[in-house]
Amino acid sequence: MAGELEKDTYLPPAPFLGLPTPNSGCCPGPKFLYTHLPSERGVGGSAGRDEKEALKPASDQPKSDRESDKGAMSAVKSGPPARHLPYPRQVILILAVDLAQSYAEFGEDIIQSLFLRQILTMPPNNYKGKAAEDFSVSLSYFRQALAACLTMPGAFLAQTKAIGPFKLLAFDSVGGMLANVVGSVAGVPDNEQGIPGNPRLEIWAVSAVMDTCSSGMVRGVSMPFGALQFEKGQEREQRFYFGFAYMTWNLAAFLTYVLTPVIRNRGCYGEESCYTWAYGSNAIIFALGTIAFLAGRPWYKVPPPTENTVKIFFVL
Repeated sequence: MAGELEKDTYLPPAPFLGLPTPNSGCCPGPKFLYTHLPSERGVGGSAGRDEKEALKPASDQPKSDRESDKGAMSAVKSGPPARHLPYPRQVILILAVDLAQSYAEFGEDIIQSLFLRQILTMPPNNYKGKAAEDFSVSLSYFRQALAACLTMPGAFLAQTKAIGPFKLLAFDSVGGMLANVVGSVAGVPDNEQGIPGNPRLEIWAVSAVMDTCSSGMVRGVSMPFGALQFEKGQEREQRFYFGFAYMTWNLAAFLTYVLTPVIRNRGCYGEESCYTWAYGSNAIIFALGTIAFLAGRPWYKVPPPTENTVKIFFVL
C-alpha cells in the first residue's frame, strides 16, 4: 500500500506552491493540489508534461514568463491607479486680487505718513512740524489697530450663508479700489493748478476709513477661500498654495517699497510730490486684481458653510 502511494501520488514541496503540505499540520489547504498527476507515459502524457513544467522552480522557467508573472503580481498589489485631480487654476485669480490688496495696503502705509505731514502743516491746518508728525503717527497706529479689530467680523461674515467668502471678497475689493480713488482726489493740491479749496484732510479721512475696513475684513478670508478650491487628496498642492500666498505678500511689499516712492517723486500740479498718482497707481492695480477675481466666478467652489467657527469660539 505504501508502495502504491509512493508510486502514484506526487507531493510537490511546499515552497513550489507557496502552501503547506498535507502532513505539516499547519493548515488543511486544498487537498486537490496534492492528488495524482498523470505521468508522461500513456494517456494524457502531454498534459502531465505541462503540469510538471508549471511546477518547476522560478529559476528554471523562461525569463519572459517570470517577467509576466512579476508584472501581474505588481498590478494586483498596487491596485487601480489613483485618479489624477487637476490643479485648481482659479486660485491664481485669488492670488492676483490678494497681490493687489497687499500692494495697496503697503502703499497706503508708505504714503499716509508723508501725506499727512504735508497737508497738516499747510493752511488751514497750520500744524507745527513736531505736532504734525505726532498726529500722523497716531492716525497710522489707529488705522492699523482698527484693521486688526475688523479681522474677526470679516471671518464671521465670510461663514454666513447670506454673504459668504466670495461676496465678501468682491465687496472688499471694490471698496478698496474706491478708497484709493478717493485718496487720489485728496492728493490733488489746493492751488490754481489743482482744486482750489480742496478739503484734502477730510477727503483723506474718508479714504482711510474705507481702505481700513476693506483691508481689515479681508485679511482672514482670502487665504481660506483659496484653500477651499482644493479637493481631498490634494494636500500637497494645498501646501504649495499657502507658500505662494505668503510669497505674494512679500512680493507686494517689495514692489510697493520700490515703485511707490518713484511714482510719488514725479511731481504734479505744481508740487514736488505727486500723491495723486501714488494713490492712483494703487487704484489701478486694485482694479486689475478685482476684475481678474470677478472673472473667475464660474470656476470658484463656494460650499455652503456648515458652522461658524467665530460663533463657536465666543460661545465656548
